[in-house]
Amino acid sequence: MQTLGLFVIFQAAVQTDVTVSNKLPKLTAEDLKSSEISASYWRRLAERLYAEIERKAKINFELSIRLAKLNEEIIEEENDYLALKHYISGEEDTEHHSESKFNKNQETKREDDDKSGNHLPENYIPL
Repeated sequence: MQTLGLFVIFQAAVQTDVTVSNKLPKLTAEDLKSSEISASYWRRLAERLYAEIERKAKINFELSIRLAKLNEEIIEEENDYLALKHYISGEEDTEHHSESKFNKNQETKREDDDKSGNHLPENYIPL
């Protein structure tokens, strides 16, 4: 006991022993028929809902892992697609570059032919 001015403070502690059974209580017909819901009913309901939540949490976790793997696959496929697209566009640039060299060579040949006097059309067929 402590005295503070005019006030006296008492400190008390109470210890109780509580035992909890892990077995689910059995529901009786009276539990279901009565107007007041029994503790047994609430405990059974809580256990059933807990089991259902645990099952759904496990399914959700497994689905999230599957989704993460699928997202990784999508990223890999997108990277492969972009690499292939880049490779193809590089080949098209090379082909375009080769064709432009070919066209320049053809134009140079035509200019040389024009200067030399060969003015035969390309589709000319001698008789």
